[in-house]
Amino acid sequence: MSYSIEAKNLIERFYDEDAQSQYQIDCFVLAQNGITTWGQFKQCLREISVRLGLIESEEHRLASIWKRWRLGALEVRRTRSRIFRSQVELARLLQRSKAFLSLLGGEASLDAERISQLDRDYFIAKIKFFALTELASCRALSSGTIQTIYSMPPDDRLDVLQLLQKVRDNPEEALNSLPGGSGASVLCSGSVLGALACLRKNRADNPKPID
Repeated sequence: MSYSIEAKNLIERFYDEDAQSQYQIDCFVLAQNGITTWGQFKQCLREISVRLGLIESEEHRLASIWKRWRLGALEVRRTRSRIFRSQVELARLLQRSKAFLSLLGGEASLDAERISQLDRDYFIAKIKFFALTELASCRALSSGTIQTIYSMPPDDRLDVLQLLQKVRDNPEEALNSLPGGSGASVLCSGSVLGALACLRKNRADNPKPID
């Protein structure tokens, strides 16, 4: 077997620059973007909608290729590969969405009032998450985050500001206060783990309280 044929076989079998693994979907598509169980469930639905659109588009493309058969088998194989990849990702996302829905108590528990409260909790958790990461990286909040915090209702704003008050003394406790279910999904994010390390170093290097 020639080197070029062997290389092509390896690439076709193992390499797909656009494919998302189960780990990537769970930790970085869902946990990092969704943060709370409700947020991850809604992120699942967004991703499912995208995959369904991709599959439909590629199926139309495949039908068109068959009509223009001169384009050859290579384009057909590539299109089928994209459809299969989207179907694999779709299966994982459906599995995760059902798990999140179960954690939320099932469809029957999601009336309008509960959904409104879950949305509120999600956005508060997301703002806390961003604030913790910004404090870890540059010891200051960005103007965008400050504007977001002061756009919140007074009680929710106080909730966020109280978290920022204790973040230097006990960053682990501050992170654990995020309403992310077991907390394990939030900890999948490398940025948060790095944030904790930076917060510990900043606390040791400069004991002065954050203004």
